[in-house]
Amino acid sequence: MAFKPTNEQQSAIDTKGNVLVSAAAGSGKTAVLVERVINRIIDKASPVSADRLLIVTFTNAAAAEMRTRIEKRLDGECRKNPDDIGLLKQKRLLGSAKICTIDSFCIDLVRENFEKAGVSPDFKMSDGYSLRPINEAVLSGILKEYYEKSDPVFFKLLDTVGAEYDDGDFSDFILEIYEYSRQLPYPKKWFEELKDGYSADGFTKQSKWYAPALKRAADIADGWTKAIASASDMLFADEKAYAAYSESFRLAADCAERLRLAADTGDWDAVFKAAREICFGNLPRVNGLSGSPAAKTAKTAWKYFSKDRETLLKIFYADSKEISEQLSELGGPVGLLSDILAEFDERLFAEYSKRNTFTFHNTEHLALKLLTDGADELISYYDEVMVDEYQDTNDLQDTLFYILSDKGKKLFAVGDVKQSIYGFRGANPENFLRKKNSAVSVLTAGGNDPKKIILGANFRCKPEVCDFINFFFFNMMTEKTGSIIYNDEEKLIPAAVYPKTDTPPVRFDILSIKGTAEERLAAEAAHIAEFIKETVNSGECIKADDNTLRAARYSDFTILLRNAKNKAPVIAKELRKNGVPAEYSVEGYAEAKEIAVFLSLLKVIDNPDSDIELLTVLMSPIFGFTADETARLRIGKRSGSLYSALVFASENGSQKAAKVMSALEKYRLSAVTCPLAKFVSDLLAKTDYLNIASAGEDGLRRRNNLLLLISYAEQYDADNSGSIGGFVKYILKQSQHGMRSAAVTLGTDSVKIMSIHASKGLQFPVCIIADTAALFNDADARSKAIYNSELGIGFSYYDETEKVKKTTVGREIIVSDIRRRSAEEELRLLYVAMTRTQDKLLFTASFNDAEKTVTETAYELSAASGAADEVFLRQRSYAKWLISALLLHPDGSVLRADNNGIIPIPTDSRIEINITEPKEKDGEAETPETRFSPDERLVAELKKRISYEYPYAPLFGIESKSSVSALANKAESDKFAFSAKPSFMCGGGITATERGTAMHKIMEFINFDNADNIEEEIERLYEWQYITEREANAVSREKLGDFFSSEIFSRIKRSPNVQREMRFLTELPAKRIDPSLDSRFDNETVIVQGAVDLLFEEEDGIVVLDFKTDRTDAPEQLREAYGEQLSIYAAACQKIFEKKVKQKAIYSFSLSALIDIK
Repeated sequence: MAFKPTNEQQSAIDTKGNVLVSAAAGSGKTAVLVERVINRIIDKASPVSADRLLIVTFTNAAAAEMRTRIEKRLDGECRKNPDDIGLLKQKRLLGSAKICTIDSFCIDLVRENFEKAGVSPDFKMSDGYSLRPINEAVLSGILKEYYEKSDPVFFKLLDTVGAEYDDGDFSDFILEIYEYSRQLPYPKKWFEELKDGYSADGFTKQSKWYAPALKRAADIADGWTKAIASASDMLFADEKAYAAYSESFRLAADCAERLRLAADTGDWDAVFKAAREICFGNLPRVNGLSGSPAAKTAKTAWKYFSKDRETLLKIFYADSKEISEQLSELGGPVGLLSDILAEFDERLFAEYSKRNTFTFHNTEHLALKLLTDGADELISYYDEVMVDEYQDTNDLQDTLFYILSDKGKKLFAVGDVKQSIYGFRGANPENFLRKKNSAVSVLTAGGNDPKKIILGANFRCKPEVCDFINFFFFNMMTEKTGSIIYNDEEKLIPAAVYPKTDTPPVRFDILSIKGTAEERLAAEAAHIAEFIKETVNSGECIKADDNTLRAARYSDFTILLRNAKNKAPVIAKELRKNGVPAEYSVEGYAEAKEIAVFLSLLKVIDNPDSDIELLTVLMSPIFGFTADETARLRIGKRSGSLYSALVFASENGSQKAAKVMSALEKYRLSAVTCPLAKFVSDLLAKTDYLNIASAGEDGLRRRNNLLLLISYAEQYDADNSGSIGGFVKYILKQSQHGMRSAAVTLGTDSVKIMSIHASKGLQFPVCIIADTAALFNDADARSKAIYNSELGIGFSYYDETEKVKKTTVGREIIVSDIRRRSAEEELRLLYVAMTRTQDKLLFTASFNDAEKTVTETAYELSAASGAADEVFLRQRSYAKWLISALLLHPDGSVLRADNNGIIPIPTDSRIEINITEPKEKDGEAETPETRFSPDERLVAELKKRISYEYPYAPLFGIESKSSVSALANKAESDKFAFSAKPSFMCGGGITATERGTAMHKIMEFINFDNADNIEEEIERLYEWQYITEREANAVSREKLGDFFSSEIFSRIKRSPNVQREMRFLTELPAKRIDPSLDSRFDNETVIVQGAVDLLFEEEDGIVVLDFKTDRTDAPEQLREAYGEQLSIYAAACQKIFEKKVKQKAIYSFSLSALIDIK
């Protein structure tokens, strides 16, 4: 069907100059781009030669599709005008036109100008994965030089980035930060800028972290003010709740006002002082408010006040003078880090040049150098630069396009900032936003103004789906949640025609499922299977054409996951179990079972002393050893490696072991004589492992994964020495960085399962966005050293001098920025997922207690004045965002059951919402009993074998390795049952076991020199995350005070050697564990591990002390229960210190007493 552009599309096709097209999902931007190219080359007045257009897309597949579509359109024009010589010329020129990715363009540019670039014209390209060993080798050489210098600043740097015990961590950090710098246009400049802030100039208002910190304080104060107002409004309507909490909220309002006034002064120390003076105690306890919505809203708001205060104190952890001193002290290590990065950059590029192999980042930087070093002829060559998916550009690419288009004058950029989802690859949506915000609407723009055109019409989704998407993002994508504001420019305008249906096309199923995360996911998948089968069997419900519906097929359904790596296989297995065919492709290549086994074989060939890998291979289908057979190998030779036991067995009559030895010898010989890829291919054939793997469940995928290993070997061999060990290490490393497993297209009617990232650019009749209750991953914000292009670098480190863990203001500001950017990208990911839909959209979420989760979310929203965007950063899953928005939807009445004062927002959109528990499956019909006559000979033989008694059977009840507490308490476990309610009976409080754990943590980490200030120490342990908030609130200050006032603590303080949580490993005779064993077992021992709570030395011996929190009034019960445990501790300490244990005792926090153990 001929393309009929809308007015806005036609404007995008015709408008010349600096143009940015903001194209919503499903708006036909590719068709617009094709028409614009055709329009430019067939323009009668001023045609542009096809070879003077640069058309850039972000994948090779997209570039090939673009070229095909342009050629097809141009062919059509030539057929309509067969005598037009100009068109025929353009058709010929189109073959040499640059329609490619930015990587391809840069590679060609560097090859064409190799002399200016200073490289050989026949350089090879690598994706970077296979060059990782080279990166590591170059860096290792640099670090070795610094170790040899014994530079104290270098060792201080290792401590600062958290690599004091293992420079492998430091190497990984350098490689990561170097890789990050590749996306920047001028990485060396950024390396130098990392020093900013860590100088002797002090911490001033000019610091890059100063203003963001003050803004964060102001935002927190404003948030408190709004929450206080919202809670107060509800309290006014509840007399009892008002009487209970109004005074607390008045004081909180004063705190918020003081903080805001301090932030407005722009003075760090004023905010630091105000933050330190803020103290949110506990709300008063008042009976009779458990059912009060006002009280629940107030408590929810109060909880977040405390969390915000923690955030505030992490940022404003010291006054400006102390921070200045700290940053100045770190100046040396940070300066050295900058120098190491710059040196590594230079040496690595030299090594790549020596090997004549470059990465895509290398060629992009070489291209930038060519374009900035007086290459006017390169810039002037292109009459227009057209870029698709501009929202996915990184800073380097943005700079390249800016220069190539003569500072943007010839740039035509198309994209949708709401679909910028590749932050992990360096994509920076700010590049698109900056252009969009500085451009003028094409309707009012002048001739030289940068122009913007909005394509909002959506030709993909059912109108009702568009309505729901608009409702959700109008409420969630606002100025409060990030830099993108979902307004009339960003909204979807329904333009697709669908047959009418009665039921809402959007549905949200919230499941209540008790169990582990994997059990919940499996149950959720079973629920999805039922939905798919019901839809398939429900008759005509999928669009066939504008006026006709057809029945659904399995291939109409696609399940989208935020993280598909470990979850897609679980869902696929459950779907198949429920009779629904499914296919998937995920990352985590090396973790696939068939790959893990084959990599183990390669590792054994390279180094047979790898016990775990050898055991894996022996018990795999390759060699087929049973558990008994591997056990006999080890029994035959108990000492040495498993390989030595295999050798011993082969030399002493084991034909199976001899067969393995012979095979490994042949494989090893082949490995040193064949190229790596051929060796891998031959090994798959010789072991018949390719066929074995193909015969099992999911065989086609397993086969394709193994075949993919051959191509990876070819790639690795081209860039490296081709050693087996290096190749195995390469696969394992790259699997952690996104190496994908093989995709399998069944070519049948089956459900597809994929990640949201993989779905970008695709569309499906029915989308199921599953596992939405999964929490977002914030691992990037937990690293000890973190960085970004604008805010530099920050650290969390252990100060050896003061013996405390410290943070830096830079780290806390960057953490805040990372979390904000991460949340924004998660929201954009959700937009991409929703807009893949055509006919139907289903969300699923599973919680242990769905109703409780919904209620909690409702009160979070209520505390935020019913504004979903106010709770955006507090919520860490798609499901919580969806629930928050749907609480405001007219169809969300099922979520507003608790009368929490939330008022729905009018909307035409519709959604079906279900809170449910999965249905129990009906039991299967009983199979009629069939009787058989027994084989008497076989029965006799079975009886003979079953009656065999294993001589070591008495040892079955004794573990060969166990903990002290497990052994010592085994005999007593049935006698004593001290009070310890399970958590489900504690009403959300802390259990006795958890309270005991909390007390032990405090005794392990508390500073004994500051024991007089218990509250201060607990606050410190909580702030540094040694204990949780629940644990901090649960421990008894009184009981701790009793201990620190006791005589035993005075003795501890006087001791020259005090050890806490001393871990040990020792041997005990088996007969000590079970005295009933006879003399045959005199030499049998068990390995025992444990941890002594506290021991200290006195002149005449060692004292072993164990802390107990068991609630009991009888000291004798504690002696009986834990006496043996203390005896084992004493024996271990005597053995370790070669000094007698003079006293062993229990300190009971319940009794506040010392109990000696004889």
